[in-house]
Amino acid sequence: MIWTKKLIGLMYIFLWQTEVTTVICDEKQMKKLVDLGEKLESVKRIVYMEELGETVKQSVTGAPGSWTIASFQEVEDLGRKISLEPELPSANDVAVIMYTSGSTGMPKVRMPSLLVLT
Repeated sequence: MIWTKKLIGLMYIFLWQTEVTTVICDEKQMKKLVDLGEKLESVKRIVYMEELGETVKQSVTGAPGSWTIASFQEVEDLGRKISLEPELPSANDVAVIMYTSGSTGMPKVRMPSLLVLT
């Protein structure tokens, strides 16, 4: 899931509804995630797209201890070092996460599986 310019309230709703475990974001969104902290029970990994500045590093110290936080570069480097067999998705895996606009209330989520799309 990649976040660039979402409001913190919508960010929480989307992450909570989808029970996402890995978030890929930029430094600005990283600060918002840290503010949400323990409320995001399903989040286990944060991958940030840019080098962290000093102020963000200080914010990260407030992140839940259960989070693994790494730069995208660190993830790429790890991928080059470790050779793993690819794990193909199953028919029941989520294919796409879709939201309504929320014009008549809260946005609603639909997460069809690969089986539904085939």
